Amino acid sequence: MSLPDVELPHEALLDDHLAPHGGRSWARHDTAPIPLDGGEAVIAPIQMGLVRRLDELQEVLTQGLFRTLPLESTGPLEQSAGKAWLAEAFRARTLHPMDDPAQLAARLVTQMAEDEHEGHEIAQALRISGVLGHVPVVELLDFAPQEAALHTLPVDMALRLNALPLLRDGDTLVLALADALSAEQQHLVRFVTECRVVAVLALADEIQRAIQRCYAAHNDSSDLESLAISEIEAGSEEDEARVWSEAELLARQAPIVRLVNNLLADAVSRRASDIHIRPGQKTFEVLFRINGTLVPVRRLRRALLPPVVGRIKILASMNSAEHRLPQDGRIRITEGGAGIDLRISIIPSQFGESVVIRVLARTADMRSLDSIGFESADLARLRDLLRRSMGIVLVTGPTGSGKTTTLYAALQEVVRQNVNIVTVEDPIEYELEGVVQIQVNPAIEFTFPRALRHILRHDPDVVLIGEMRDFETAKIAVESALTGHLVFSTLHTNDAPSALVRLIEMGVEPYLIRSAVIGVLAQRLVRTNCPHCREVEPLDVLMRTNLDVGPEEVFWRGKGCDRCHGTGFVGRQAIYELLVMDKTLAERIESGVAADVYRDSALASRMMSLSANGVKLARTGAVSLAEVYRACM
Repeated sequence: MSLPDVELPHEALLDDHLAPHGGRSWARHDTAPIPLDGGEAVIAPIQMGLVRRLDELQEVLTQGLFRTLPLESTGPLEQSAGKAWLAEAFRARTLHPMDDPAQLAARLVTQMAEDEHEGHEIAQALRISGVLGHVPVVELLDFAPQEAALHTLPVDMALRLNALPLLRDGDTLVLALADALSAEQQHLVRFVTECRVVAVLALADEIQRAIQRCYAAHNDSSDLESLAISEIEAGSEEDEARVWSEAELLARQAPIVRLVNNLLADAVSRRASDIHIRPGQKTFEVLFRINGTLVPVRRLRRALLPPVVGRIKILASMNSAEHRLPQDGRIRITEGGAGIDLRISIIPSQFGESVVIRVLARTADMRSLDSIGFESADLARLRDLLRRSMGIVLVTGPTGSGKTTTLYAALQEVVRQNVNIVTVEDPIEYELEGVVQIQVNPAIEFTFPRALRHILRHDPDVVLIGEMRDFETAKIAVESALTGHLVFSTLHTNDAPSALVRLIEMGVEPYLIRSAVIGVLAQRLVRTNCPHCREVEPLDVLMRTNLDVGPEEVFWRGKGCDRCHGTGFVGRQAIYELLVMDKTLAERIESGVAADVYRDSALASRMMSLSANGVKLARTGAVSLAEVYRACM
């Protein structure tokens, strides 16, 4: 890799023909030093989009498309006003990466023109904004820096300067900075590393998180290699006992402790819902479930599996000596000031113990009903149910379908009504201000039914039951609804009409269901298409027929790209069906009646089915038809 030092007229930076463009296209333009009161800062031509991978950065450097010269002085940019202009220019660039630099500059000047005495800084902002159109902005969310680069700069220096080394080639070090015009930072790095520094731009908070993540993985790999661990082999009981005894000791050593802590912190920072540790014959894999999709994170040699699992057992107060039977446990941690609950499930498998950790952020930002995606008519019907003084509202769906999120969104609406709300949960997934929340504990026989019997003496107006699991819980819920309480709960059924059948199967009398249940909301989570790699979706006749879509209708899917980790998805959205109890439907509730009968009645009363709601969403291009089919069929 060679970085030529070429100096050309700086006016080229703001030429009209330097319009940015996206994707993997690169543009080469001429540039030169930008005079800044007593010194020169040179930021060279660059590609017009975001760099997200190491090979993209290498491509730019190898082709000589990116050049930068040492900064000796930044002049007025050292002043607070200048720093503010730089921050504002960078923010504008990241919010509008496809805009023309001149337009961005004009926007900045318009926004800040009221400060007439800062005319000089406005001129500087104009220059900076133009420059930012041609400086690489590196997105660090999933960027994997070169190991050699991380070796070059100590982690304490990286944290102090908020600078992340990305790539090293010979004596050249590519460095991600929030302020690429900072001569001081570059001089310090050059002094420490004895390398020529090439600065690229990144968001300050992304740099902070990336330093923690990248150096943690880097240090983990180095530390773990130094551990002398016996390889796991099929042998005698004495050999196995020796391996597990060794694992218990290693589980308390610093490298294993750091590895597990870093994996947990990384999962929280990436907003993963689950952590999977999957054993294989020679290695084991760590995967995070992000937006409903499993994303590979680390692959480690299998000999490390026993001490890693042992460490998790220690944290969860589980029996670390037991590796032949399934175990469940919990961990409560604090990450970034937020309380996190971890639910642990460990089961034995052919190649060792398999671990799944559910990540529950107790202080996570909660969704509102407006943000979930309800049609306006359905949202109005749901809010009407929430204004009732009594009755049961059920939210149904399989595990991981967003039932709890929707329930808490509903509770936030009810909180505003100045009522006494008591919840009984296992576990408490979100902490709500102004709500009495109770955690059940089966170990001391504090079960759902027992908790409910006590809270009814606590003068509640609204009761939330985490899940209706048995007849006794359902019976108390029905009695509560009939005695003037509004009750929310969840139920595991495939659709809304099936909830009525399920209650009868649990032993609740049909006449009680008619009087107590006022609404059932069934929902699923479908993965939304990545907007960066959408393509026309190929569909077979059977899928079109089952979902009742025409042969000429066009739908879209995500093909898979770097932005979506090759999955084609970038988030999730709820699809739903809302059943509201009316006189006609209530009259049909009897033992032995099929769910289809209730469905026909509900559809006749304005209920939109799950599949119809999903197809409507797919027609907008937000989700694929295959994803709707997967969720509903």
